[in-house]
Amino acid sequence: MNTSVPLVGSKLRHAREFKNYSQEYMAEKLGVTQSTYSRWEKGEVLPKLDVLERAAEVLELPVQALFNAEPFFLTQHNNATAAGYIITQNNQVPVEVVEKLLEQHREHVKQLEALCNRLTDIIEQRLR
Repeated sequence: MNTSVPLVGSKLRHAREFKNYSQEYMAEKLGVTQSTYSRWEKGEVLPKLDVLERAAEVLELPVQALFNAEPFFLTQHNNATAAGYIITQNNQVPVEVVEKLLEQHREHVKQLEALCNRLTDIIEQRLR
């Protein structure tokens, strides 16, 4: 199993619990079932990138906080961000690096989708 899967799952759970959101609430916001969302938090499955981006948005986190190997700590402060808390993370990866990696991932996903479409076309032609 990819080591990033449990890492992302535990960060999703930690942030969700901090916000006092239920798994059902998160699942509804992300358009999935509660059991699917639960599998993400357990680290059984890694959600697609666009879903992780939406989850970060719902949790009011920068998406790079979910991918950084360093743990983050959510603390409430009177003068905190608009989200009501501050994210503290050691050795944070620069936003530019994360954005570049996310763009590379999106491009890779597009290439894989195109390959799947071509393979589907070939299979359908052979079945005719």
